[in-house]
Formats: sequence, C-alpha cells, structure tokens
Amino acid sequence: MFWWYGTSRKESPSWLSDSVTLYSSKDLQHWKSHGVILAGSQIRAQGHDAPWRIERPKIIYNKDTKQYVMLFHLDAPNFSLSSIGVATAPAITGPYTWVRGFKPDGKDSYDMTAFVDPNDGQGYIATSVENRWMGVFKLSKDFTQTVGPACGWGPRGEAPAVFFPKAKEYHMIASHLTGWSSNQAMQLSRIDNDGKGPCGDWKLGPPPVFGPGEDISYDSQVTYIFPLADPKGGKPLWIYLADRWNYEGPLPGSVANATYVWLPILPLKGTENPTQYAVPSVDNWSPSQFFNKTLALTAANLPPARRYSVLSPPRGMVDALGAASGGVGGDWATEASSSFTSSPEEKEQVLQAETEIAAEVDAAREETGREIAERLSESSSEEKAAADDFYYLPAEGQQ
Repeated sequence: MFWWYGTSRKESPSWLSDSVTLYSSKDLQHWKSHGVILAGSQIRAQGHDAPWRIERPKIIYNKDTKQYVMLFHLDAPNFSLSSIGVATAPAITGPYTWVRGFKPDGKDSYDMTAFVDPNDGQGYIATSVENRWMGVFKLSKDFTQTVGPACGWGPRGEAPAVFFPKAKEYHMIASHLTGWSSNQAMQLSRIDNDGKGPCGDWKLGPPPVFGPGEDISYDSQVTYIFPLADPKGGKPLWIYLADRWNYEGPLPGSVANATYVWLPILPLKGTENPTQYAVPSVDNWSPSQFFNKTLALTAANLPPARRYSVLSPPRGMVDALGAASGGVGGDWATEASSSFTSSPEEKEQVLQAETEIAAEVDAAREETGREIAERLSESSSEEKAAADDFYYLPAEGQQ
C-alpha cells in the first residue's frame, strides 16, 4: 500500500493551508482519499493564533513507541513563528493528536523534512535554519522534538529531501531560496566514513537536473524522495516527488492550482564522483523502464559543482523508448542528447560560489559552537530543554 500525504489546497492572499490530508493507493495510479488527518484547529502555540501556515508534512514511524509521528513546517502567515509542529497517531490514518511545536535548538526553522536512518533507526530532521544554512538535527527517542544542536551542516537552501541508495551513503536534493518561483536544484552527499551517519559536513555536488529546463528543475521544487521496490527483486528505484507551484500562473489560480512532478532518480556513470545521481526529464514514463538503469555522463574539464554533459541514455533505456509497460503513465520519450561547455569566466564564477558556500557553512558551524558553549556554561540542562521547547502547549486533555 502507498500513502500520500500533504497539505490542503493553498489559498490566497498568503497561500495558507489549513489541514493535512491523506490518500492511499495500491498501484500509484488510483487513489483513495482518507480526508483530513490533522486540522489547523488542533494546533496550539503560545502567543499565536490561527490561521496557520502548515507546510511540508512528513510522517515517520517510531518502532519503539509504535506511533506514527507527523512533523511539519509550522508558521504564521507572515513567517513570524518559523517552527516545527508535531502530532502523533497509532495508525497512519489517524486520528492524529497535537503534541507540540518547537524550534530546533531554539533556532528558526523553515522548509524541512524528516527521515529515519535505515542503519540504526535514529530519527532526524533536515531543515532550513534561519534561511541561512541547512542543518541536520537528531530527534528524541519518541521523535517528537530535537535533542541538542545541529549535527550536520549544508549550504544555504531549503526543501531538503533525503535518500539512501547505498549503505553508508546519504544523499540530499534541495532547493535554493527563490520564494514560490522554481530554481535549479542542489545535490549534496555525505559518505559515512567516520561512523557519524548523516551528521557532519554534506558535500555539494553538481545539480541533479540537466538539459532543457535545468535552470528551474523542470519547473519544480522537490518535496520528498521515496524508494519503489523492484518486483523482480532488483534494487529499488528512487523517485523524485516535487511541487510545480505555478506561481507565475494567472490568478485566481497560481499556487492554488499547483500540480506535481514525479521523476526517476538514476546513478551516473562516467563522472569524477561515483556518488552522483541525476533526475532526467522524461514524459509519460513507467517505473519498470528505469529499474537498475544508469545514466552515462561526463564531467571532463569541468569543476566538481558544474553541470555535466549528456552523452546518451544507457542501452536499456534506448531499447525501452516507445515501449508501453504499465505502471505510472505508459510510453516515454526523451529529447536528443545535449552538451554544455563552460567558459573560463563561468568556471571562475562556480569556484567563487563554492568558496562562498563553504564560508557560510563554516561560519554557521562556528556560531553554533559558540552558542552551545555559552549556553552550557550559563544554563542547566533543564533550562536548555525548556528553551528548546519554549512555546509548547499541551493538546486539550493532556497534562
């Protein structure tokens, strides 16, 4: 069974959603609505009242508590709350009970995701911290709050989505900050050579999108990445789920008429970095055409963070052109291969951007370290816990 959850339709003028809804499917084509599983009327936050900004809900399962934990970007219409909301339920269909809202390590949090490390079951969130840098935070044992400061760092960005295609490899696709307008997605990775899992520095790689529309990620912004099992027993196919916000569209539609983009994520061959992945732009595609496939690309004479040159799809993908095989959509087609070159000026700009990003991450990490040291020297652990959960209000009926 597949479960698809998201916010209710966003309404102008502030593009707010007032609830989280749920759908289910057995084949990814036919979907059944389960209605609202968390209503905005359930939310409580000290010093703030409805309406709420409910964005990017994620649901993860806690094996110890046997609870489904929903975490989402909770905010006020003017983004003055910048926090994470939490609700739990004994079943994925609910009913969900409001638990708390919090700021991770006391810091403003915006577009975020939640995930469970498949290696040890530890829960994490990855979020845009103060819209200045992306941070990875460990969740408590019950997954309802964070514990301590950020343990992982990335460049300035938002809307991170994490996936795990290989053991000890952590990958992330994220967005730059351009409001509701689309931009070229970022790709980051962390190889766990130190036993810290997703904690530590995340390395910025080439954008995962390429070809026509790469500058706006085919007019999409990533929201989640999930593995689809291969019915033949091969490796799962990771699928890129994204929103097409339609911000440039005519009113009264615009963001209220946002749609979705689902695309395969494939490993790259012929690159200097063996951990790179790409999201090809394909129409009317079927998952069965992409299981255990790769893309052959080259990064010769290009700096590590520059776009790559497309050589050709692998033989298996060429054979699949025009072959209907069910699944999501049917036939698919692709444009002719394209190539890109970089001038010395462009290369210098990319290298300069990489230097600036690294400086931002270092500064954020140093600032976090100073704040931690000051807090530990001046506050008890109880005071710190109270500060992290500073506007928690129990749901009605809770003590």
